[in-house]
Amino acid sequence: MSRMNHLHVPNHDLAIHFQGRNVVVPDHVRDYARERLERSSKFGLIINRVEVELLLERNPRLADESHRVEITGYSTGEVIRAEASGADWLATFDECLSRLHERLRRHGERRAARRRGRFGHVASEDQRPAIQQLSQPATHVVTEVDDEHIEKIGQFLVRDKTHRTQPMSVAQALDSLELIGHEFFAFIEQGSDDFCVIYKRKAFTYGLIRLQLRT
Repeated sequence: MSRMNHLHVPNHDLAIHFQGRNVVVPDHVRDYARERLERSSKFGLIINRVEVELLLERNPRLADESHRVEITGYSTGEVIRAEASGADWLATFDECLSRLHERLRRHGERRAARRRGRFGHVASEDQRPAIQQLSQPATHVVTEVDDEHIEKIGQFLVRDKTHRTQPMSVAQALDSLELIGHEFFAFIEQGSDDFCVIYKRKAFTYGLIRLQLRT
């Protein structure tokens, strides 16, 4: 049985949106990106919408990283993101897409490992609580940017984003952290309504911070 392409399947329309910051998206980059996305390798996760953002850095001291590409894919209940910087658009886009594929591959491996933990592996007593917590069914919650603006506070420019989301489990937050490729991920925990931040630590471990209002 063949696996489904995560970016393109027969009779499946992939919506691709382009946006440029400090640059008008060149036609040859637009055409190249569409071709690469629509014949991308297979990972079993169907992406319905992709946003490709190009940002041109005009500082001559940053010439080697002047072209930045960010790709954001939206699946049913999941968001995956990758970014890369380089000296030209096409090579930078390829690097960004490779990072996106790597995150999808690791995501698939984690889900397979959790299934083995639930059905094919007997955990020791000290492992069971962690496996139980991180082996919830992979029903994910999309977190989307609702509003974004730049605010100047003193001498600093602060990029202010407002996100819409729903409560999620720690397992869902961990998957979201890995899919977007950030160092931390903020979320509202399902069941407790605590504001939490899960973050990467050394040696492939993670930390979890909970914030609770004083009463």
